[in-house]
Amino acid sequence: MGVEETANLCRKLEAKAYAYVVDCSKRNDIYAAAEKVKSEVGDVDILINNAGVVFGVEFLNLKDDQIEKTFKVNILAHFWTTKSFLPAMMRKNRGHIATVASVCGHVGITYLVDYCASKFGAVGFHECMTTELAALGKDGIKTSCLCPVFVNTGFVQKPSTRLWPVLKPEDVSRSFVMEY
Repeated sequence: MGVEETANLCRKLEAKAYAYVVDCSKRNDIYAAAEKVKSEVGDVDILINNAGVVFGVEFLNLKDDQIEKTFKVNILAHFWTTKSFLPAMMRKNRGHIATVASVCGHVGITYLVDYCASKFGAVGFHECMTTELAALGKDGIKTSCLCPVFVNTGFVQKPSTRLWPVLKPEDVSRSFVMEY
């Protein structure tokens, strides 16, 4: 489902929705889009860091640019989006930062060395951000980290696993929203 389709579904539910397309591998594109969001929409109360790429090949067959893209999108983008929207949350001591990682952030999986390492980074980002906000006395800013197993989103063609069931996107999103 594309961003415009998702925004239109939200509008049908009488929610105000805005759609922005951003290359999450490019820091300056993220910063520019964040400024546009702040200008057009206002302060962000809930930030959901949920972008990802996966190549799914043997480590020695990974190209250097694939490794770099994995880390730019899967973890560095979390830094740039959070740096963009956290200051307003901190001023108000209110907000929520959600990190969508993966079970791969806790378990190493064959042919996913770059992906798992980046998701380990996302889990660590969440844990450190949670600790730092508490140390700064920002108890009004909540954090969540979602680490689903494989979700059938089209992100991976024909996902399958012998260890866990492949999840439906609507089930994962429903459980995530219920956490709030």
